[in-house]
Parts: sequence; structure tokens; C-alpha cells
Amino acid sequence: DTSGSGFASSVDYRWNSSPSEPRAQSFAVAVDYRDENYAPAGSFFGSGQKLEASAFYERQLSERVRVSLAGNYSENYFTDSPSHSVSIGSSYQLGRFFIGAGARAGTLSNGEDEVGGFLTVTRRLGRRSSLNGRYDTRNDYSSLRYRQPSTNDVGSFGFESEISRRSGDEMLRGAADYTANRYRSRLALTHAQRDGAMDNSTTMSARFQTGLAFADGKLGLGRDPGRGFVMV
Repeated sequence: DTSGSGFASSVDYRWNSSPSEPRAQSFAVAVDYRDENYAPAGSFFGSGQKLEASAFYERQLSERVRVSLAGNYSENYFTDSPSHSVSIGSSYQLGRFFIGAGARAGTLSNGEDEVGGFLTVTRRLGRRSSLNGRYDTRNDYSSLRYRQPSTNDVGSFGFESEISRRSGDEMLRGAADYTANRYRSRLALTHAQRDGAMDNSTTMSARFQTGLAFADGKLGLGRDPGRGFVMV
């Protein structure tokens, strides 16, 4: 088994119009490719994903209304046909509430066509915290999530929790992260219950990340791993 010996590549591009423009616009595109033998560190099995490409465009029509258009294309090593979809949506701001709705159409990897709509309602609770509810008719998916993300400030603490249901399957997920002076850490817990199954699954993961800096014969640590460097 050579799983874990492959490679993966990712390209992302994002563009945002100037904040001074009366009608703000944003565009993003991402492409991910994974070798058949690739598996993340700590995992013995690959996901089967081969290619994942997505694009997103959003335009502000007024101070309260935005419209968006998105597309997705994916290939998997375990299936013969690719899957693709396109969606269109709009959002409206009403005080602290953000209401979004849209429609999606596409084709699954098994050749089946899918058409559905989705509705989201988000309530901003504070400067960083929010409560979000979502329902998607495509796969009878509903979720309720509370989120308070951390910041880059030292001592910042963030957490999120979510309960969801998809075609009878239920999932409970929670995560917490902390930003220290020289590292970042994250702890996550997921509990899933299959529809009609007697057993369930619980997964816990922990992450600790830091950066290395070497200069003038001295080695240092920094909390942003993307800013590690060596000076000779």
C-alpha cells in the first residue's frame, strides 16, 4: 500500500474590487489536484478525490442586496464520471439578520441529475459571533451552527458548534482553537449517528502548529507557520 506517498497541489486566486466603488464585486477560483496515492499526514487512506475546481462571483446591487453565481467540477478515482453543478443565489440584510436563498442544478458522478434550492438565515450576535441556520432540499440537509472565530491577537479564543441532519443521518460537531504568542492550537470533536444504525462514530482531532525562524545563529518560534524563515 503506497497511500501517503503521493503528492497534492492547490491553486487559489481571489479578486475584490475597491471598497470605494459603489457596487462591490468579488471573484474567486480554486483548483485542487491529488495523486491517487496521496493521503494527509496521520491518515493511512486517501480520500479518492482526484480533481476539484470551483469558481465564485458576487456583486453588490445595493447596501442590502447581493447576488452570486458559483460553479463546481470534480473527479474521483473511484468513479468513472465527473460531477458538476452550478448555483445562483441572493442575500438580503435586515438589521442583524442576513437572509440568503438560491437554486442549484447539476449532475452527480453516477449520472443522476439533481435540482434543488437552499435557504440560509444568519443572526449576528456580536462583533465576531453569529448563529446560522440552513436548509437544502437537494439532500434534505438542515443545520444549526454557532460560530465565534479567533483572531491573530495573542490570547484569542475561538469556538464553534454545529448540529446537522442529512437524509436521516445526524451529526454533532464542536471545535475550539487558541492563539498563543508562539503557536496556534485546535481541538475538534465529531459525533455521527447513521439513520437506522445501532452503532455510531465519534472522532476527536488535535492540531498544534508553529513556525521556525533561524537568524544570526539563533532559532526562534513563531505562531504563524507560513512566516517561518532562514537567514544565512
